[in-house]
Amino acid sequence: MAPSIQDFQYVERQAAFWEKQTRDVQNSEERLSNARDIGLVNINDSRLNLITALHEGDTVDHFKFTATSRGEVQLTYAINDGVKIEVYNKLGTKLGDSSEEGTLEFTPIELGDDEDSESYTPGAVFVTLDPGEYYIKVTRDSDVPTTEHLNYQLQLQMGDTYGNAYQVIETKAPSTSQLYSTSATTATATAPGSNIASMLSSLVGGIFDALRR
Repeated sequence: MAPSIQDFQYVERQAAFWEKQTRDVQNSEERLSNARDIGLVNINDSRLNLITALHEGDTVDHFKFTATSRGEVQLTYAINDGVKIEVYNKLGTKLGDSSEEGTLEFTPIELGDDEDSESYTPGAVFVTLDPGEYYIKVTRDSDVPTTEHLNYQLQLQMGDTYGNAYQVIETKAPSTSQLYSTSATTATATAPGSNIASMLSSLVGGIFDALRR
């Protein structure tokens, strides 16, 4: 099951700032049905941030969000060249994409010292939405090889202000060998009360290290 708004943990950085981590899925499993949930958009209340990448071998990422009020959503982005952003409704109708003209002020968070993290292209998509569930599809341009790592950041806001900032940091999908290792560890069954988090920590690793791989 994809993480939900309830999975956010409060981060003591500033008032009303919340953060969670998600894990990408294998490229062959990418579809709307397992789109990762990045939260709720409510007018003058919430702002959603997503930091992740199209890793080597990735051709598409899917995310979903829920609008709880009617209004114009500003989907601001900072992307490496070669990334395309599209917004869809539940019926699969495209509502807007990153080919539209329009920019908003947006300062990307540095993901590392590599050159790719410095070459962001900023922009924005403006879409008026009714309450409901919506999807964001992220793809690479057809002329960009799948061997190229592409960072991107998205920010969604409805209205002129917000009281809660939610940030999702998504790391790379586990490799086939990692999945096998995890299955084998689970099959051996640890004693009741063991620390599951420590068992998974070797897969999670550092957030930014995973983004750069």
